Amino acid sequence: MFLDVPMQPILVVDSAQAATDLLEKRSHLYSDRLQLLMPKLMSWDFSMALMPYGADWRAHRKAFHRYFEPNALPAYDDIIRHEISACISRLLDSPENITIHVRQMFASMILQIVYGMKIHSLDDEFIRVVEEALDGANRAGAIGENWVEFLPFLQYIPSWLPGGRTSRLAERYKPFVENMIKGPLQKVRSALNEGVAIPCIANSMLMELQDKVGSSELPLDQERLLRNVTGVAYIGASDTTVSAVTSFLLAMALYPNVQKKAQEELDRVVGTGRLPEPSDWDSLVYIQAVTLETMRWIPAGPLAVPHRLTEDDEYNGYFIPAGTIVIPNAWAMLHDPSDYPEPGTFKPERFIKDGRIDPNVRNPRAFAFGFGRRVCPGEDLGFNAVGLFIATALQVFNISAGVDADSKPQKLSTEVRDGFIIHPITVPTGISPRSDAAERLIREQPASV
Repeated sequence: MFLDVPMQPILVVDSAQAATDLLEKRSHLYSDRLQLLMPKLMSWDFSMALMPYGADWRAHRKAFHRYFEPNALPAYDDIIRHEISACISRLLDSPENITIHVRQMFASMILQIVYGMKIHSLDDEFIRVVEEALDGANRAGAIGENWVEFLPFLQYIPSWLPGGRTSRLAERYKPFVENMIKGPLQKVRSALNEGVAIPCIANSMLMELQDKVGSSELPLDQERLLRNVTGVAYIGASDTTVSAVTSFLLAMALYPNVQKKAQEELDRVVGTGRLPEPSDWDSLVYIQAVTLETMRWIPAGPLAVPHRLTEDDEYNGYFIPAGTIVIPNAWAMLHDPSDYPEPGTFKPERFIKDGRIDPNVRNPRAFAFGFGRRVCPGEDLGFNAVGLFIATALQVFNISAGVDADSKPQKLSTEVRDGFIIHPITVPTGISPRSDAAERLIREQPASV
């Protein structure tokens, strides 16, 4: 669908075929980003996801990929397993706080991997900083509310004058964004100088860059690379994984037969005396299908980050001018009945044939994590962590609707809270151990790491 908006043509891509043809096969033309002023004024331009396509973006992606490509991920397995174990322990004691527990799990998981930071509560000061920064990102991305994108001179009006909304927003959120990307890194640097550094990505990257330049003081370009690569990891991983897990929980409560079938597979493959391990994954075909269906059914990002066309192009007889903003509609692609019959139904069986994942069914990961050269480089880590949580939760818990805040039976729906990352409005709270043996297994897990 082409929208000829004044001053800015926009192309919304609804079909998987068009997304493949344009964003994959012609990715050299469709990998740029629209450069907005408001995110830059808030210092959000550090994010690799928003950088213009070019040498600087490639350098950042190369550095990021080194620590998040598939062969690097086993190094993080212990952290992931421990945080999942801690989460199920907390869920047993206070299932009504399920969303808080899930958020804490993923926050602590990625912060340990990147910065060696352990958090024991969402009241942690750094989490507050991140949430303020993310609030700023949401406001910066609301293009229709930010007239500075159309009238750039507004950025120069002081915050205390009428018309100074742009400056007021920048002054409010910029300190949080800069604290978010600089604060943890400074702690890593201080720990390294004191000889007590905890192994983590930031520590490894810092030491390698120092060795490369032969000094503990990094040139500005290397310091920026270090700061940006580590800073973007937490932002990219936290909210999307929480969205996926809450959607999974909703699906299990709404589709108890799927839950039962997944638990039967876990009992057969894993048994009842231990929790699932990453090494079990290849044998858990139905759990794999549940994870894929979770990504498809309610995708965390229904609209992908817009791409920008750098040269005039033509597709199926239609002229597309350079500068066109291309918005991939991931929701439409993942709910296309020609690829996924009965798309509104949570049906993991659609991905299985002859006891294996069917390669002829379009993999939702192709759309759930971005497109072309702009696909999320943390895709494998996020998918693996969500998949292991799904397996672990189903191994030890039965999941049902539970009760609402007024202790009345909760009425679940598939409605979502709008945003760049969406979340189900209702999340099940009926989390109970499957058996006495399951409860004992949970009790053996740490409450925190």
